[in-house]
Amino acid sequence: MISRNVQKVESKSGIFLILFLGFLVLVLFFFLWIRPLQATSDRLDRRETELKLQYEKQQRLAPVYQRLISRDFPGALESLEVPEKGPLPEVEIASIIPYFRMMARDAGLVMQSVNPQLATLETTPEFLAVDVEIAGNYLAFRDFIFALAKLPYLGGIEKISVRQVGTGADDKEISMKLWLIIG
Repeated sequence: MISRNVQKVESKSGIFLILFLGFLVLVLFFFLWIRPLQATSDRLDRRETELKLQYEKQQRLAPVYQRLISRDFPGALESLEVPEKGPLPEVEIASIIPYFRMMARDAGLVMQSVNPQLATLETTPEFLAVDVEIAGNYLAFRDFIFALAKLPYLGGIEKISVRQVGTGADDKEISMKLWLIIG
Protein backbone atom coordinates (compact mmCIF):
# COMPACT_ATOMS: atom_id res chain seq x y z
CA MET A 1 0.00 0.00 0.00
CA ILE A 2 2.79 2.33 0.84
CA SER A 3 4.56 1.49 -2.38
CA ARG A 4 1.38 2.21 -4.29
CA ASN A 5 1.09 5.67 -2.62
CA VAL A 6 4.75 6.34 -3.40
CA GLN A 7 4.08 5.44 -7.02
CA LYS A 8 1.12 7.89 -7.11
CA VAL A 9 3.24 10.66 -5.57
CA GLU A 10 6.08 9.96 -7.99
CA SER A 11 3.73 9.99 -10.97
CA LYS A 12 2.04 13.18 -9.74
CA SER A 13 5.39 14.89 -9.15
CA GLY A 14 6.49 13.76 -12.63
CA ILE A 15 3.36 15.32 -14.11
CA PHE A 16 3.98 18.52 -12.14
CA LEU A 17 7.59 18.51 -13.26
CA ILE A 18 6.54 18.12 -16.89
CA LEU A 19 3.91 20.86 -16.50
CA PHE A 20 6.45 23.15 -14.81
CA LEU A 21 9.05 22.51 -17.53
CA GLY A 22 6.41 23.14 -20.21
CA PHE A 23 5.43 26.40 -18.52
CA LEU A 24 9.10 27.36 -18.24
CA VAL A 25 9.61 26.65 -21.95
CA LEU A 26 6.59 28.83 -22.79
CA VAL A 27 7.89 31.68 -20.62
CA LEU A 28 11.36 31.42 -22.15
CA PHE A 29 9.84 31.26 -25.63
CA PHE A 30 7.84 34.41 -24.88
CA PHE A 31 10.77 36.41 -23.48
CA LEU A 32 13.44 35.19 -25.87
CA TRP A 33 11.42 35.09 -29.08
CA ILE A 34 8.08 36.92 -28.94
CA ARG A 35 9.17 40.04 -26.97
CA PRO A 36 12.16 40.84 -29.22
CA LEU A 37 9.99 40.35 -32.29
CA GLN A 38 7.36 42.63 -30.80
CA ALA A 39 9.98 45.31 -29.99
CA THR A 40 11.37 45.08 -33.52
CA SER A 41 7.87 45.30 -34.93
CA ASP A 42 7.13 48.40 -32.83
CA ARG A 43 10.40 50.02 -33.95
CA LEU A 44 9.61 49.27 -37.60
CA ASP A 45 6.09 50.66 -37.17
CA ARG A 46 7.50 53.91 -35.78
CA ARG A 47 10.00 54.13 -38.64
CA GLU A 48 7.22 53.47 -41.15
CA THR A 49 5.15 56.28 -39.63
CA GLU A 50 8.13 58.65 -39.78
CA LEU A 51 8.75 57.75 -43.41
CA LYS A 52 5.07 58.25 -44.28
CA LEU A 53 5.14 61.71 -42.70
CA GLN A 54 8.34 62.56 -44.53
CA TYR A 55 6.87 61.31 -47.81
CA GLU A 56 3.70 63.37 -47.31
CA LYS A 57 5.82 66.44 -46.58
CA GLN A 58 7.85 65.85 -49.75
CA GLN A 59 4.62 65.43 -51.72
CA ARG A 60 3.36 68.78 -50.41
CA LEU A 61 6.67 70.49 -51.24
CA ALA A 62 7.09 68.92 -54.69
CA PRO A 63 5.03 71.56 -56.57
CA VAL A 64 6.97 74.37 -54.90
CA TYR A 65 10.26 72.68 -55.79
CA GLN A 66 9.15 72.20 -59.41
CA ARG A 67 8.24 75.89 -59.67
CA LEU A 68 11.61 76.92 -58.25
CA ILE A 69 13.70 74.75 -60.57
CA SER A 70 11.66 75.75 -63.62
CA ARG A 71 12.41 79.46 -63.12
CA ASP A 72 15.33 81.04 -64.88
CA PHE A 73 17.41 83.68 -63.19
CA PRO A 74 19.69 84.76 -66.05
CA GLY A 75 19.53 88.43 -65.13
CA ALA A 76 20.71 87.80 -61.59
CA LEU A 77 23.51 85.50 -62.69
CA GLU A 78 24.72 87.77 -65.48
CA SER A 79 24.80 90.84 -63.26
CA LEU A 80 26.88 89.09 -60.60
CA GLU A 81 30.48 89.87 -61.38
CA VAL A 82 32.83 87.20 -60.11
CA PRO A 83 36.47 87.92 -60.88
CA GLU A 84 39.18 85.37 -61.53
CA LYS A 85 40.64 84.13 -58.28
CA GLY A 86 44.07 85.43 -57.44
CA PRO A 87 46.16 85.84 -54.31
CA LEU A 88 46.48 88.97 -52.21
CA PRO A 89 50.15 90.00 -52.11
CA GLU A 90 51.55 89.74 -48.60
CA VAL A 91 52.63 93.38 -48.65
CA GLU A 92 48.98 94.41 -49.05
CA ILE A 93 47.67 92.46 -46.03
CA ALA A 94 47.70 95.65 -43.95
CA SER A 95 45.51 97.39 -46.55
CA ILE A 96 42.60 94.97 -46.14
CA ILE A 97 41.46 96.60 -42.89
CA PRO A 98 40.80 100.06 -44.40
CA TYR A 99 39.46 98.42 -47.57
CA PHE A 100 36.90 96.37 -45.60
CA ARG A 101 35.94 99.51 -43.65
CA MET A 102 35.36 101.34 -46.94
CA MET A 103 33.29 98.43 -48.32
CA ALA A 104 31.13 98.43 -45.17
CA ARG A 105 30.64 102.20 -45.33
CA ASP A 106 29.72 102.01 -49.04
CA ALA A 107 27.16 99.28 -48.24
CA GLY A 108 25.62 101.35 -45.44
CA LEU A 109 26.99 99.28 -42.56
CA VAL A 110 29.06 100.21 -39.54
CA MET A 111 32.33 98.31 -39.31
CA GLN A 112 32.95 97.31 -35.72
CA SER A 113 36.14 95.32 -36.19
CA VAL A 114 38.37 93.63 -38.75
CA ASN A 115 40.87 91.19 -37.26
CA PRO A 116 43.27 89.33 -39.55
CA GLN A 117 44.30 86.13 -37.77
CA LEU A 118 47.99 86.11 -38.67
CA ALA A 119 48.50 82.90 -36.68
CA THR A 120 46.60 81.01 -39.40
CA LEU A 121 49.49 81.70 -41.78
CA GLU A 122 51.62 79.30 -39.73
CA THR A 123 49.33 76.32 -40.38
CA THR A 124 48.00 77.31 -43.82
CA PRO A 125 50.45 79.74 -45.45
CA GLU A 126 48.28 80.13 -48.56
CA PHE A 127 45.21 81.34 -46.61
CA LEU A 128 44.61 84.08 -44.05
CA ALA A 129 41.59 83.99 -41.74
CA VAL A 130 39.91 87.34 -41.09
CA ASP A 131 37.21 87.94 -38.47
CA VAL A 132 34.84 90.75 -39.44
CA GLU A 133 32.13 92.30 -37.25
CA ILE A 134 29.66 94.77 -38.73
CA ALA A 135 26.36 96.32 -37.66
CA GLY A 136 23.37 97.30 -39.78
CA ASN A 137 20.46 95.76 -41.64
CA TYR A 138 20.09 92.79 -43.97
CA LEU A 139 19.79 94.73 -47.23
CA ALA A 140 23.01 96.58 -46.54
CA PHE A 141 24.61 93.26 -45.58
CA ARG A 142 23.57 91.83 -48.93
CA ASP A 143 25.39 94.67 -50.68
CA PHE A 144 28.44 93.99 -48.51
CA ILE A 145 28.37 90.30 -49.49
CA PHE A 146 28.18 91.25 -53.19
CA ALA A 147 31.19 93.54 -52.70
CA LEU A 148 33.03 90.65 -51.01
CA ALA A 149 32.22 88.37 -53.96
CA LYS A 150 34.03 90.81 -56.25
CA LEU A 151 37.30 90.37 -54.33
CA PRO A 152 39.65 88.16 -56.37
CA TYR A 153 41.44 86.99 -53.24
CA LEU A 154 38.34 85.88 -51.30
CA GLY A 155 38.89 82.17 -50.68
CA GLY A 156 35.62 81.57 -48.89
CA ILE A 157 33.30 82.45 -46.05
CA GLU A 158 33.49 79.95 -43.21
CA LYS A 159 30.69 81.28 -41.04
CA ILE A 160 28.20 84.09 -40.70
CA SER A 161 26.30 84.73 -37.49
CA VAL A 162 23.59 87.35 -37.07
CA ARG A 163 22.48 88.64 -33.71
CA GLN A 164 19.65 91.04 -32.85
CA VAL A 165 21.10 93.72 -30.56
CA GLY A 166 18.17 96.13 -30.27
CA THR A 167 14.48 96.38 -30.91
CA GLY A 168 14.69 97.93 -34.39
CA ALA A 169 14.84 96.09 -37.68
CA ASP A 170 18.25 97.61 -38.39
CA ASP A 171 19.75 96.60 -35.06
CA LYS A 172 21.68 93.57 -36.23
CA GLU A 173 25.23 92.59 -35.38
CA ILE A 174 26.84 90.37 -37.99
CA SER A 175 30.01 88.36 -37.42
CA MET A 176 31.84 86.65 -40.25
CA LYS A 177 34.93 84.53 -40.66
CA LEU A 178 36.52 84.96 -44.08
CA TRP A 179 39.44 83.19 -45.72
CA LEU A 180 41.64 85.23 -48.03
CA ILE A 181 44.04 83.73 -50.56
CA ILE A 182 47.55 84.98 -49.86
CA GLY A 183 50.37 84.91 -52.40
